[in-house]
Amino acid sequence: GEVWDFGSLFTILFTFVFYLQFFQANFESPLLPVVVCICACFFPFEYFYPDTRVSFFKILWSVVTAPFGRVRFVESFVGDVLTSMPKVIYDLAYSLCFYRSVTPLFHPLSSHQKRSFRHLSSESFHCLQPSPFVMILCGLPLYWRLAQCLNQFKATKNKAALANAGKYAMSLAVVLYGASFTHPTPFEWTRETKTWIFLYVISTLYCILWDLKMDWGLLEKGERGLRKNLIYPSWVYYPIIVVNIFFRFFWIFTISPHIGQHHVHPAFLSWFSSTAELIRRFVWALVRFEWEYHTTGKARSENPIAV
Repeated sequence: GEVWDFGSLFTILFTFVFYLQFFQANFESPLLPVVVCICACFFPFEYFYPDTRVSFFKILWSVVTAPFGRVRFVESFVGDVLTSMPKVIYDLAYSLCFYRSVTPLFHPLSSHQKRSFRHLSSESFHCLQPSPFVMILCGLPLYWRLAQCLNQFKATKNKAALANAGKYAMSLAVVLYGASFTHPTPFEWTRETKTWIFLYVISTLYCILWDLKMDWGLLEKGERGLRKNLIYPSWVYYPIIVVNIFFRFFWIFTISPHIGQHHVHPAFLSWFSSTAELIRRFVWALVRFEWEYHTTGKARSENPIAV
């Protein structure tokens, strides 16, 4: 019930912000949901589900203090979800840069400016070029999940945890290597970019295979790519697999949106890549919880060896 309450609240909020931005475009409208989110998370009084917020921050603390924090299924799940947040981190960094660049800050837009995307980025185009520091910040969720896996391997000697750590190490290598060289503008197939794309493809294939086999328990022999025991109808899994694989390949735009900015406007690219990852993570979670429930008979929130 609490999840739906929060979802309804923020749906109404973002609808209101969309109205402000579309009909009364100005620079301060996007700040409203950020302010509301911060207030909702840190509201000091007995409103907005204080117990739930405290529990969430405890779980989050266990994630960011890996490999020293405990790793149950709930921590590993939150850690997995955080690995979908590089675009959020990039957008926050861009927003800080944008509001520092635009003068004055609270500046109503003219009718012509409302119809022009170029005006919104003309004064802050340099903010679209991610710095190495920002890209390293984007890699922090991957590091946290990597540390969790190493913590699990140390505690259980489960080789699956070590293999999972290898997956996040590969993804982290893609981010760090991407931060180590200057990306040509417009995009060119230099030696560095070829190496980077190669690492990206290997990392993505690794993630897809892990999703299917380990996180979802699929690919059993003689089960047409699925498994014997299913909770959902069998036809549901095939479109989920296709969606997961297809949207996995938008990861490169999530980490480095400057690659596509000369072919697709950054605003559309940002919206599409964020929406794609949101959908992918949602369908991933559906089957991930189903497989967890199937393998344990209940949600394994207290199990310390969840991979």
